[in-house]
Amino acid sequence: MYQRGVDRGLPVRYGYWHTEPRAVYWVRPYREEPLDVHLCWLERRDLVNQIDDWAWQKGESESVGEVAEASKGGATITKLRSEQ
Repeated sequence: MYQRGVDRGLPVRYGYWHTEPRAVYWVRPYREEPLDVHLCWLERRDLVNQIDDWAWQKGESESVGEVAEASKGGATITKLRSEQ
């Protein structure tokens, strides 16, 4: 993402909680200035927390437990449901 987008807070709005400046630095042959952008990412535990928050706001507390279990063992929620 370009610096201008990071300054506006776009990564957080799109759900990416981490940014790394100058992660990509390309010199393009057809432009005089280099492409200098931020890498935006989300860690696994952050994603699980976002899903937990979303499910709690929707009143779906049972899916919160499924997400937590799936994140611990690396299993998918579908696999956990089929085992029960």
